Amino acid sequence: MRVLLSRAALHSRAPEHPELNFNTGTNVSDTADTKLNCGPGGGGWRLLLANSAVESFDLADNRYLNLHQCVWTSSGQYYMGLLPNTPNANFNTGTNASRTADNALNCRPGGGGWALDRTNSAYHPLGG
Repeated sequence: MRVLLSRAALHSRAPEHPELNFNTGTNVSDTADTKLNCGPGGGGWRLLLANSAVESFDLADNRYLNLHQCVWTSSGQYYMGLLPNTPNANFNTGTNASRTADNALNCRPGGGGWALDRTNSAYHPLGG
């Protein structure tokens, strides 16, 4: 997952977007990725490294991929995050791989005028 910034707006993007400048390196592999792989952005949007990260989840030893999608809001704008390990730790989530399914949402509180929006946040254990 990568995050792009244009003026005060944030934009998140997953892989295989038709606009190549906005693609990510999200994939499934027997080898863990260790380096962030993001397109450069464009049209006034630039990569925001503080909210972007690479995270490899071991699905061979774990039964569940517990996805936590957290949403924060500020002045009518929304920011969505899925990653547990960005440098901007106040906006990290509880997404993890585990032998057990998570049973509660895990989101950091936000900060700098951004507050967690629990109504638009959710978790979903994949697997089983």
